[in-house]
Amino acid sequence: MEVDRACVLVRRPRDAWEASRSALGLLLEGIETRLFLLDAKVSLPQGKRESDFQDTLEMILDMGGEVFSNQDEDRERWPDMRRADLSETAQALRECDLVIPF
Repeated sequence: MEVDRACVLVRRPRDAWEASRSALGLLLEGIETRLFLLDAKVSLPQGKRESDFQDTLEMILDMGGEVFSNQDEDRERWPDMRRADLSETAQALRECDLVIPF
């Protein structure tokens, strides 16, 4: 199966770090990727700092990826995140060849 577009969905806060790293890996493989944090306020693993997560987000964006959250607090902490409501998320899922849930 050829994958041109992927969506990574995060529902649990503790999965935000690994999901962001997975999204970055997909982009490195040349796959258009969107990362959605749904009702999942970012919680980083022990030993990771907010600056580590910011660096990952910046790499995702620099490579043409997109990052969305429906949590106001996360978008305030990381202004590069865009707001996505349910209808925007549903539309993005329809456009993806692969959906990766976390």
